[in-house]
Amino acid sequence: MIYRKLPKTASLPVDSKKRHIEQVDPTTREQAEKRLAEIVRAGKMAVTNQTFKQYGDWWLENCASGEIKESTYEEYSAVLKNLYPIFGPKLISKIKRKDVRQLVAVKRKAGYSRSTIRNILAPMRGMYNQAIDDEELQYNPALNVGRINKRRKTRWRQLGG
Repeated sequence: MIYRKLPKTASLPVDSKKRHIEQVDPTTREQAEKRLAEIVRAGKMAVTNQTFKQYGDWWLENCASGEIKESTYEEYSAVLKNLYPIFGPKLISKIKRKDVRQLVAVKRKAGYSRSTIRNILAPMRGMYNQAIDDEELQYNPALNVGRINKRRKTRWRQLGG
């Protein structure tokens, strides 16, 4: 077996910056797993500490305005105002897919159509996509949530004939 000396520090890209992480010689599996968890956690840390409402207002005025039709802008604005009581005070980085799925379930029970639910999720997806592009967040909890909103295909069988 060939052994090589590990460097004292390792440069890892974390949140679009190179940060130096001190190299620790893990003597036990438990220490190695702890260190790996720290590195993974550091890579998933959010840069922004804005609430959903703060980021939504900023996104609507600075990103969506001028890029979408006026009617779409008004619809997005109305949708976000209805989402603010639910998600507004939460940090945008603390909203999880589970929260978005619960929102979809509540809206379906309330009798909202699939297209209305899709329209509710549209500005939310746009906000999170912008935050990812700006390297403020790592994932979009509203992405692909529409799968649970889709109608199930039924197979029809011809009778008789």
